Amino acid sequence: MSHIWVKTLSDHQTLVIVVAYVVVFFGVLLGPMYLSIDEALRDFMEQVPEAVLAMVGYADMGT
Repeated sequence: MSHIWVKTLSDHQTLVIVVAYVVVFFGVLLGPMYLSIDEALRDFMEQVPEAVLAMVGYADMGT
């Protein structure tokens, strides 16, 4: 059985470690990033005129 994957990973060990750290870093930042986007989107939607919202199909579906 060939161990080509082990050889490839050992040849590129530094790159694999850096990529793993970047993936973990983005995973940790994902939650706070979504919270800040939600806040910014709410602020933006409050500033958009009703005519523009009607033009793009935004409608209040509440009763």
